[in-house]
This record gives sequence, structure tokens and C-alpha cells, in this order.
Amino acid sequence: MTICCQDKNGLAIQSEVLGAELLNIRNIVVVTGDPLSESDGIKNVFDVNSIQAIKMIKNMITQENISNELEIGERLKLHVGAVVNLSSRNLEEEVERFFMKVDAGAEYVFTQIVFNPNLLVEFKDNVGKIPIPIIVSIYPVISWEQICFLTSFSSFEIPPQTIAYFRQKKRDADMGVKEALNVAFKAKELGSNGVHIVCKNVNLTVKLVKRLKEEVS
Repeated sequence: MTICCQDKNGLAIQSEVLGAELLNIRNIVVVTGDPLSESDGIKNVFDVNSIQAIKMIKNMITQENISNELEIGERLKLHVGAVVNLSSRNLEEEVERFFMKVDAGAEYVFTQIVFNPNLLVEFKDNVGKIPIPIIVSIYPVISWEQICFLTSFSSFEIPPQTIAYFRQKKRDADMGVKEALNVAFKAKELGSNGVHIVCKNVNLTVKLVKRLKEEVS
């Protein structure tokens, strides 16, 4: 379950955490979220950022209370995770925030989608021994249209050769699967603890899962 700090204040986050516990959800990933456009009159919340939210949730888990006045009683059985953006234009700052999330109580970390396996190497070189389990997110880009969409609103770093290939080819599902697997295999080589497949296409997801299972076995 993902909790986005952009959407709610601290009390609402606490409420969602208790709801997750009641529904036997055992893992929560906390993200700060990107600022919303206020052109349509919607205001950002950002009562807490992801680091503050992780610390608050961890306190709920370990201290058995959600405030100084109100006790939960039985200890929560939740585990809380964080997210790191390897495509950040300021990797030094992202690494610093990563360690702040670990200090706040993050028990594991997901990466934002990685298209360039070199980013995994660069992150590992800057962090050294990663103190918590890390799960790398992969996404099979299969068309030029997808690349245009992804680069229009995000800071994802897509390799120039991939961009050039799809600009000319327009669409190639096999290439998308191949490049996603390259990232997954590099993650495995560097000691990552797993991959998170981000994909709406069921057939592509199944193909990736089968190839990854073959690699593991």
C-alpha cells in the first residue's frame, strides 16, 4: 500500500495506517509526491514529507501510540518502506535523503522506475553497503509514444540509444522486455533484493515474470 504525503495531513495518514492494520495490510510504502498544479484551484497539503511520515508511522509501530494522549494497545504488525529516485538530478542530495529515511525507520526501499542500469551502479557507488533491502522498479518501454509520455512529466533518465531506437522504430515490445530485463539482471548482480514490475500490459508482465523466474532458478 502506498501513502502519498501530497494528498493528506498527518492525522489522515495516521487514520490510513490504522485502516491498513485492520485490513491485514502488512507493508506501507511512503512517498512525498509531486506538487499539484494549482491552476484548477486544488491546493497541496504536504503537512509532512515522506521522512517525517516514515518517522511518525514507525513511532506508531514501536511505541504503540498515535499521539501522546491516545494509545493503540496491541502493537501494529506493519512494516514501513521508502522510495528513492535514482534519476534525480542531484544524486548527492537523494543519497542524503535516503539515509535520512533509513534513520527515520524505513525497513526497505523501492526505487522509482529505472531504465538505465548504470544508475544502479552509480547509486551503489555513492551509498556503499545498502543498509536495508532494496527493490528495483522496472518498466518495459515498448513504443515512442510511451517515451514521449514519460519524459513529458518526469525526470526519468532513459538511455539515449533507447530514445534513438524507438524514435526510428516507433514500437517494439521485445526490445522493451529485453531492456527491462537488463535492468533487472544488473540489479541482481549488484545484490538487490528483488524487482517491482510496473506494467499495465498483462501479457508483457507475464513474459517478464517468466524470464525472471527462469533466471532465479
